[in-house]
Amino acid sequence: MGKIDEINKYLTDNQCRAKSYLIPKLIDKFNISKRSADTYYYKWKIEYMQTSKCVPTEEVKISKEDVRADAKKVAEEVARQLAKEIKKDHIAEVSKKVDDLEVIEEVVIKEVKLKGRNGVYEAKTGLGVALENGAYKLAFCNVEELTEFYNEYKKVFERI
Repeated sequence: MGKIDEINKYLTDNQCRAKSYLIPKLIDKFNISKRSADTYYYKWKIEYMQTSKCVPTEEVKISKEDVRADAKKVAEEVARQLAKEIKKDHIAEVSKKVDDLEVIEEVVIKEVKLKGRNGVYEAKTGLGVALENGAYKLAFCNVEELTEFYNEYKKVFERI
């Protein structure tokens, strides 16, 4: 089930709730911006209610900035979770003995795969995070590398 389907299911399951309750829940639960939450809410409402009377006449659009901000949030959260896991319990005690062998270092690699609005994110301890969407793939070793790329990408857009 894709992210949009999950959002629509959540909205349908909570249709008796007020918009003022649902929008903040969408932002927290699906890690999206307020503008994205508004857009998804109104698209769902048009489809579910079969009317556009309740929808503002000005169409709410998701900007490229919102998409980048959402992608950056996901990358930072994945990096933060990986850092926590590494710090917690992935490095074994030095000089621990196992079957007459002395363990000098033991590292457990954690891999996660997440599906988001922009594609499929894959993250692996020590390697970083990759985003794949069709034939396109972006990969970053850490948040600093992502930030560098984002700033450079932004400069290119400023030139056009």
